[in-house]
Amino acid sequence: MNKLTKIVSVGVILSSFSGVAFAEKGSSVNGGVGLDANVGIRAEAVEIRTEAKAEMKAEVENAREDFRENREEAKEKMKETRPENKGELEAKRDALKVEISAKRMGLITKFAKQMVRVHQAAANRLVKLADRIDSRIVKIEASKSVVLTDAKAKLLDARAKITLAQTYITGIPTNVTLVTATGTPATAFSAVKGYFAVSRDNLKAAHQALVDVISSIKVGLEVSATTTTP
Repeated sequence: MNKLTKIVSVGVILSSFSGVAFAEKGSSVNGGVGLDANVGIRAEAVEIRTEAKAEMKAEVENAREDFRENREEAKEKMKETRPENKGELEAKRDALKVEISAKRMGLITKFAKQMVRVHQAAANRLVKLADRIDSRIVKIEASKSVVLTDAKAKLLDARAKITLAQTYITGIPTNVTLVTATGTPATAFSAVKGYFAVSRDNLKAAHQALVDVISSIKVGLEVSATTTTP
């Protein structure tokens, strides 16, 4: 029952991923050159729901397997009233535990693969957003005769954060393989969820860095406009 109760809280926990939804509204900088920090909000919202559903499904399936194991074990214990059956029943119970553990590990691996795809897609969108911002900086500098040094420096920092996020995501499958091969289903599932919690934080940090770039562009244009005003 404790694991089933935890399922209810999964959606609340996953709401932390909303920071990767890139919900900042489009910003326009002075001079009519628009910048938009909002890339595919609807697609991001769908992926947040996908992640929530996937983790909730994994929680439910793990709880279901726990229930099945406990139910079968209880049945076998009831049959142990005759001493001659005890050894055979214990062997069956051990075999059942192995079977259920293997099935749960498979579910965990499946969940991890789906989440890797979700997080990779989010990272790819950040790369595209960084490229768009870079292109806008070039156009703004050419059309407004300004040098956005601070914005370009911040963009380099944002790209570094995106690369860090991508590198971490790439390493998750190896970590999942190791933890599912050496741990119990409970410890493995907890570890896997931890990997994606770190990944979410990396993606949110990268996205915030891009938002800072846009803010820096606006500030640079405002300073330029002030200094060039007669």
